[in-house]
Amino acid sequence: MILHCGGWDLNYTDLPVFRFAEVLLINAEAKAELGTLTQGDIEATINKIRNRVGMPALNMATANANPDPYLAGKYPLVTGANKGVILEIRRERRVELACEGFRLDDLYRWKAGALLAQKPSGMYVPALGGIDVTGDGVADIAILQSKDDEGPIAGLPADVKAKIVKYYLSDGTFALSNGTSGRVIFTKDATQPRSFIEPKYYYFPIPVSQTVLNKNLTQPEGWQ
Repeated sequence: MILHCGGWDLNYTDLPVFRFAEVLLINAEAKAELGTLTQGDIEATINKIRNRVGMPALNMATANANPDPYLAGKYPLVTGANKGVILEIRRERRVELACEGFRLDDLYRWKAGALLAQKPSGMYVPALGGIDVTGDGVADIAILQSKDDEGPIAGLPADVKAKIVKYYLSDGTFALSNGTSGRVIFTKDATQPRSFIEPKYYYFPIPVSQTVLNKNLTQPEGWQ
């Protein structure tokens, strides 16, 4: 990360700035993978990050004795005595570094590219109509097929219908995984499945212009 001052495209200093939390996460992950991680290392890294926001501390022995089955399913290549704590460190990276541009490189480093073939999905919608998202028992939003079909909310009180925010499948900005129910997904994912070809996609092709300049260059595995 480079410190930018005066706008996204301006930089008045060549001083590299690293987030302290990122340094701590790198330290913890490296030691866990090498098999040298101790609870003292956890206290000096992961738990420093958790303590600042009041999150429960990570206990290495507990994590390794009870690896999270959900995370284990996502990262089947993680094995060994430190399986549980490695999974927790990966969770910590995803939470702490969210929206900071690390996720793709992390998945490549962990050889977990298959996750990129899974379509992202959001909240579950049982049926078209009004949905209470605030938990007060009153519908706040409505998902409908189109502006011409408001039948699913016909039974709502007039005052609720006047305030409800409506989203239409016909707009093409999103879709439901089962057509008129299911998880909220991107429209493109409803018709074009994602894929990740291993090991090809772990490599990047060499630009043709460079292969012209240097005839000794050959494309990495899977690329022609």
